[in-house]
Amino acid sequence: MKRINKIIATIIILLTFTFQGCTIYEKDSSKDIVNGFLENKIITSVVTVSAGSISGMIKAEGSGVIVTYSNASNGFYYYVLTNNHVVFEQKNFKIKDCYGETYEAILYRGDYNYDLALLRFTSEKEYYVPKLLENNVEIGTPIISVGKPLGISNVITLGSVINYGEITANNDNGDDSTAENNGSEVKFNVMEHNAPTNKGSSGGPVFTYDYNICAINYASSRDDNEKFVSSYAIPASKIVEFLVKYGYMENNGDKL
Repeated sequence: MKRINKIIATIIILLTFTFQGCTIYEKDSSKDIVNGFLENKIITSVVTVSAGSISGMIKAEGSGVIVTYSNASNGFYYYVLTNNHVVFEQKNFKIKDCYGETYEAILYRGDYNYDLALLRFTSEKEYYVPKLLENNVEIGTPIISVGKPLGISNVITLGSVINYGEITANNDNGDDSTAENNGSEVKFNVMEHNAPTNKGSSGGPVFTYDYNICAINYASSRDDNEKFVSSYAIPASKIVEFLVKYGYMENNGDKL
């Protein structure tokens, strides 16, 4: 795959907001895609991830998606995938669902080489758990991006995959993005797509039109006028590699 050279990507530095809402942006696609997404309750699998200090002060907020679950004595254990840079160097974690209900969460694993992290929360509710694809989707595949950009929950944007390649990611201060300063050091080919994202979209899922998870958003690029150019996401193959590496998925693709 080619290296993505047209613009340096900016790692999404996360913002903390408290208001809730549901905004839908449509991009060159049928309303049926969004309506089907909501009717199939896929939206209930998308959550807000808050990370903070031991004292409870929120330091970062991003998005996440439920990828598997297991039975618990008081309901279910749900496992949420997000970006490592969302939870980096924090001790206190909370998950908020699409209804505004909040849960304490435990960080199970984070890896800056994948910029992925897995958290767990417990609930008596039954949340939908979407299928995670094992292989990367093809260039040109239509996709759905969901997250909490600029503090607005459950924002849905539509687009398509436009490339796979390496990017050089900077943080908002213009310094090189490294594991040391923000918990992200991705050096493999990532998915580039044109469904708009913004600050707070970090960790948000990218779905196919069949409502399967095909990537996790982690960065975006903008031009000199701060106009959106591209979004970048950790592709399905690397998500599976991360989950298998740390024992949360078998090599045959079965979730634990």
